[in-house]
Amino acid sequence: MLPVKNFSPQQVAVVTCFPLGLLGGIAVYFYGAGILPALIFFILLSLASYIFIYFMIQRFVYRKIKIIYKLIYQTKASKR
Repeated sequence: MLPVKNFSPQQVAVVTCFPLGLLGGIAVYFYGAGILPALIFFILLSLASYIFIYFMIQRFVYRKIKIIYKLIYQTKASKR
């Protein structure tokens, strides 16, 4: 396993996108398309999955933190 306790969204996206791209590239290669199409597919799938995973994690984390900030703000406002 990786030695990092808390992954950043970028690290999670990278760790997730490369296996997806690799599996896709291998599938294209064994389908019989050749090495160049498999490499291009690997790169495109890795980039697309990185962008998608990164933005979805960012959105998820932002929504969860926003709820926490609202709760803290309401708690502070009610104490005054």
